[in-house]
Amino acid sequence: MKAILGPKDRLSFTDIERAWEANRESEDQDPGGGFEQFDEWLNARVMIIQRRIELLGESYPFEFSDDDTALRFKGDAEIADGEAVYLLCLFLSVARDTSVFIDPIPITPWIRDAFQACSGWAAAGSIDGSSYVFGWPRVDGSDFQVALHDVFVTLMADGEIVPHSNAPAGSAGREKDAGIDVIAWKERIDKSSGKLNLFGQVASGANWRDKPISPYIDALQKNWLASPWIIPPQPAMFIPFSIVPLFGATYREQVRYFSAMYGSIFYREILPAYAARGLLLERSGSIFCHRSNELPRLIAREKAFIKVLRRTQDYS
Repeated sequence: MKAILGPKDRLSFTDIERAWEANRESEDQDPGGGFEQFDEWLNARVMIIQRRIELLGESYPFEFSDDDTALRFKGDAEIADGEAVYLLCLFLSVARDTSVFIDPIPITPWIRDAFQACSGWAAAGSIDGSSYVFGWPRVDGSDFQVALHDVFVTLMADGEIVPHSNAPAGSAGREKDAGIDVIAWKERIDKSSGKLNLFGQVASGANWRDKPISPYIDALQKNWLASPWIIPPQPAMFIPFSIVPLFGATYREQVRYFSAMYGSIFYREILPAYAARGLLLERSGSIFCHRSNELPRLIAREKAFIKVLRRTQDYS
């Protein structure tokens, strides 16, 4: 993030070392809480950045400088598709971080809703299928049962999943999204039952570990569907944060552990690339990617937001 706000859209490793040494002198330990040398600390971070470059490709809006002495923001003009999604994930991840911002950034309802739309694009890209952003509030203001009919009957149009005509006894009558934020499906070429469905929870707050979606999927089937799916949906979790391996685990081991609880997990190092693929497929006409028309607005608002940050976050 500091590469965006720094002089010439870059953050030099020399400046990082100065800040690291100043912090270490004031706290008698390194910024990571131990006593490692700066080169060790920096090399670990460079490896993280290199992994992001490899996983995200063109969806990563940063790059190493030509002489490998700095991390450079590719610039406002380069923001498109996956880069826009990555920046939104980044903003959500560090908004409250006082080591990055002098003044914390307020997370508005629009920012959270925009991430929900991005998660829908990523869901589509992950299965090469169509997607619908189901979470409340929906952009068309539709109530719960109308939205169920729109997705399962009108959009899927294969007759496999059919909602009840009336709300079940015991429901409060004010159902919003039943804990389901994103629905994606891969249409079969014979238009018959048995297609792949993905149901996702979108969690843009730090409490995402408290939001497994599997109980909501089970309740939706039992309470709201007259004819449920033939093959159980794939559960998924969409978060804007990075996955940080715990207690010496590898990235793969950590993702595997979380996947056992939350289903397929989409995080900052992969979600933008999947979103870019979903948008590309939608442009080709091969899938339906709900709210893809909001991308230009997202990019425009991010550019305006960066300008405000550069003006107000004074690091001099």
